[in-house]
Amino acid sequence: MNKKIWIDWRVNKPCPNCITGELISIDKKYIQTETRASSIQTTEEPSYPYTDFIFTEHLKCNYCAEIVAALGYKSEDNYPDQDSHHNTVIKYSSFIPAPHIIEMPKSCPVIVKKILIDSFSLFWMDENSCANKIRISVEALMDALKVKKTKMTKKGRRELSLHSRILEYKLKNPEIAEYLLAIKWIGNTGSHLSNVSEDHILNAYKLLEYALELIYNDKKKELTRMSKAINKRKKLI
Repeated sequence: MNKKIWIDWRVNKPCPNCITGELISIDKKYIQTETRASSIQTTEEPSYPYTDFIFTEHLKCNYCAEIVAALGYKSEDNYPDQDSHHNTVIKYSSFIPAPHIIEMPKSCPVIVKKILIDSFSLFWMDENSCANKIRISVEALMDALKVKKTKMTKKGRRELSLHSRILEYKLKNPEIAEYLLAIKWIGNTGSHLSNVSEDHILNAYKLLEYALELIYNDKKKELTRMSKAINKRKKLI
């Protein structure tokens, strides 16, 4: 997962359908409108340094031709530089459907994939909700890995917290459990409506992508099958 793709608005986003292609803006489908607040500001103060817009655009994958709709905010400097360029800043707030921020193994459980796909949409709208959704995906992962949900105590059977379940999983796979614990802490922060940054979210995604790769190692399985088949036949297949 390359953080720059998601932090820098100037970098084309990957297609949510084929993953291979990039989303390119369709010029004829781009519409921008100055915000009311900006219009009032620039009218009252003609020398105001920048203008704010909201915009909608359609993007098309340069590989599979998938269409994605996007919505966002644009701020443009009113005074061009010596090359007649206006400084521009864009903040996307929605993609439909949302690009996949991380790659998910084919053998990853469907429920975990679904929760993560939902989280990709939230990344643009609400960082705290996105962090919480990533945390929920870890809960679903614990279910898929059949990590026990309850424990017998003197007071009877009680439900285990996500933290406790990850510690249970740590007995089997300490390396991956460490990644999952870090993701849980980021998710907890989002659950408590604290200020989670884009960078925190992307750290959680990066950790989760690697954890999923280690758990559901499709590449290793594919290469193992291939090498065994070749070695068995002792020739090309």
